[in-house]
Amino acid sequence: IATIQEAVRLALVELEDKVMVMVDQIEARAAAIARTEVTRAQNGARLAEFKAQKLEKHQWVNSGDGAVRDSHREPLNLEIVLVGKPFLNGCTYPGDPAGGAREVVNCRCRTIPVVE
Repeated sequence: IATIQEAVRLALVELEDKVMVMVDQIEARAAAIARTEVTRAQNGARLAEFKAQKLEKHQWVNSGDGAVRDSHREPLNLEIVLVGKPFLNGCTYPGDPAGGAREVVNCRCRTIPVVE
């Protein structure tokens, strides 16, 4: 019986470790989804406001830290386009679903108006 009890105990410890890993993954995924959706909503609203204000151009600005993905660095960072037209990565604003997951998940970029 001691051997069976030990086997069950070891199996439960292993199962607990696997469950904890899954919980950590779920939390990380939830944070990524939240960050992505907030970026999409903020920048989508910003684009709508630029259009409502009849602004002609806006500029892509990344977060300026080491976590910025390569495709959001030069030449995309600081690129200026007409409002409603796509940037080099195919997005019309940071978080634009047209860019696909590779361009939008965990994005922290924004656009700013360009007034000449």
